Amino acid sequence: MTYLEKVVEEALQVHVYVTPGASRVRLGGANNGALRVSVRSRAVDGAATAEACKVVAEAFGLKARHVRCIRGFTSRNKVLVLEGSLPDLTQNLSKLLDAKDAASG
Repeated sequence: MTYLEKVVEEALQVHVYVTPGASRVRLGGANNGALRVSVRSRAVDGAATAEACKVVAEAFGLKARHVRCIRGFTSRNKVLVLEGSLPDLTQNLSKLLDAKDAASG
């Protein structure tokens, strides 16, 4: 599996690995080729997925509505679609994948 699945009309599909119930929110680094995201929310009723989308949106400088989950709603492994400027999105993704446990809040 690779972190970048495909590019579709100013949107990027990104594989993420979500850790719910973390002590603090973190974003950065890779886990088996997926962008690592740790969130405080528990994996109940989609709360962790919603928080992961919000954290990713903030990190990429996007509005929450420009990040959505298209696969893995009940799994730690998810595919998110990010809508925005492709050069900016890919540059930010590269930085985040290279980061080690970057705190987000």
